[in-house]
Amino acid sequence: MSKEQYVVVIEYPKGSDKGVDGFRADSKPIQKAIQKYAKCDGEIVFYTHKKRHGLKEYLLRIAENKEVILISRINPGNLKMVEEYFQFLNLLG
Repeated sequence: MSKEQYVVVIEYPKGSDKGVDGFRADSKPIQKAIQKYAKCDGEIVFYTHKKRHGLKEYLLRIAENKEVILISRINPGNLKMVEEYFQFLNLLG
């Protein structure tokens, strides 16, 4: 039996690409379209270097029961520690 899919959109809380609500303008529509057409639940989470370990543990807990699909919506130019972000993604893969 396959696991239920769960789509996680990863954003960075800073940058000039954010709307007044703090999200990229197209992230919420992307999430809503995935829920509507692919019938997958999910959420938008924020990555920061300081909170990466907690976020990794959170996502791994979800993955115990669901197939987690990650969508990275971070502009690497906004990150001071780009390599650490890619390492974070690789640890989840």
